[in-house]
Amino acid sequence: MNSQPTTLKELRSLRKLRKLGPMAALVACLAAASTTFAAADLPTDVTQLNVMHVPPASFHPGRSLQLDFRVTEPSQIAALQIAYRRIGDPAFTRIPIRLSDTGVHRATIPAGAIGEPGIEYHVEVTDVRGKTAAIFASDGTPHRVVVRGPDGSLSREIALAEINGLRSQLTLTADYVDYRTIGASEVNKPLGPRYFDAGITYRHHMLSRLEYIEVGVGRLRGNAPRKTFVQGPVNAAQVKSVDVGFDRGWAQLGLRLKPLFGVHAKLDLGADEQQFRLGGALGMRFGRPRGTRAELEVGGASGVGSYVAFRFDLATIPKVPVGVDIELTNWPDSGDETGERVRFRLGYEFTDNWSAQAVASYQALTGSEHGLGGGGRLVFRF
Repeated sequence: MNSQPTTLKELRSLRKLRKLGPMAALVACLAAASTTFAAADLPTDVTQLNVMHVPPASFHPGRSLQLDFRVTEPSQIAALQIAYRRIGDPAFTRIPIRLSDTGVHRATIPAGAIGEPGIEYHVEVTDVRGKTAAIFASDGTPHRVVVRGPDGSLSREIALAEINGLRSQLTLTADYVDYRTIGASEVNKPLGPRYFDAGITYRHHMLSRLEYIEVGVGRLRGNAPRKTFVQGPVNAAQVKSVDVGFDRGWAQLGLRLKPLFGVHAKLDLGADEQQFRLGGALGMRFGRPRGTRAELEVGGASGVGSYVAFRFDLATIPKVPVGVDIELTNWPDSGDETGERVRFRLGYEFTDNWSAQAVASYQALTGSEHGLGGGGRLVFRF
């Protein structure tokens, strides 16, 4: 059966072929067939085109950033371009990716567009059919390059990521300490202190070498029994209970000297039943601020007491921070004897903003002066 041309376009094509002659018509048919076969060889999905790229994770400002790409099938690609922007900017800037003198496809982001906290980008490809798609990262999920400061310090972006983007922290604490809950009797009466200490703290992270600033207020109330010096067992009549208290406010600064090392200094100003009191503390941290870390702190206040504390926090269980504190102290009345305290902490992070922690403690002064305590902690981050 003879096929007849059915459209005006086909009729015009047929007339052109007849005018060219047999050989020219054959060449034109072969060219059209090769174009059809080449189009058929293209992948149906433009993202399947083979473009290889090794992205950087960080960069220092002050110079342009060169991004290299290896294209294995350049004949199938009509255009390559990179879309970049500084972190926080709403719009992307697009520049072409061109073949360099060394045979590598390259795009250069100018130095003026690079700064802290970093840049983000994705790569778009257009094939010979005109189809365009993101072939590395995307508009919605671009690849992020952290830009470090010119002095090599950690960038604000890294510091912000460590605290999950929440720069402020409000903490409520309550701690009950009792040296007399075990083995107490009227004949052999434990003589250690018993007190309740509570406080509220606000901390703001600075995202720089000055890691944070902190202010807080606290109140301590309790008693510290005293005895008349006698030989043998002590009864209740020989014990005098002295009320103790310490209302105070404090300010604290934390410095980040290295990625895993920081120091802090604290100044206390308060008063008890007798006079104004001045105190302070110095400490150091090993580890991430919100990760597994160890802290050592030495401090005290005049007329109240002094302490040396070692704190260890373990953050390997998601949402369940645990910790232990070991402390030598003669709080809250500058006692002649130094007590040993061990505190166990178990917490849970309900959301990124809210977390709580339960505290159980054991403390001892002498063989008969020891007891149990407890407390809690509520943290709101924003």
